[in-house]
Amino acid sequence: MFQSKKLRQLAKKVADYYGLQIVEVSAQKEWPADYVEPFAGPREWLGLIDKADFVITNSFHGAALSINYRKNLYVMKAENRSSRIYSMLDDFDMNDRFVRDEDVEKLEITCTNYGKYERNIVRRIEESKAFLKGYFNAENR
Repeated sequence: MFQSKKLRQLAKKVADYYGLQIVEVSAQKEWPADYVEPFAGPREWLGLIDKADFVITNSFHGAALSINYRKNLYVMKAENRSSRIYSMLDDFDMNDRFVRDEDVEKLEITCTNYGKYERNIVRRIEESKAFLKGYFNAENR
């Protein structure tokens, strides 16, 4: 989805480092991947993230689901649609998982240490649950 040259470069770097295959979720085969899922629906998309060893994304939902599944993760900028990604990473204190285009070549590949972020993730999940519970309770009155 909206793959950039730098995102592809980072995916290849991570795949080579860990000996992983690259799975591309896109209707257009834009670059050589080991597996292409051109028309992934919600179930397939969730399954691909759930089974992934590492996720490289520029998608808010890809990042959010990867965090929910506690996947190794790098997030890159998406043209004109990155503010939600920045805010989410900032909320979870996960700014170190964001990779700028100019940092791809020199990036030292690391796994995502969720121990550092867990408290913030759990806090935000609880806040979201409380909000939804309050909303639905108000709707039923």
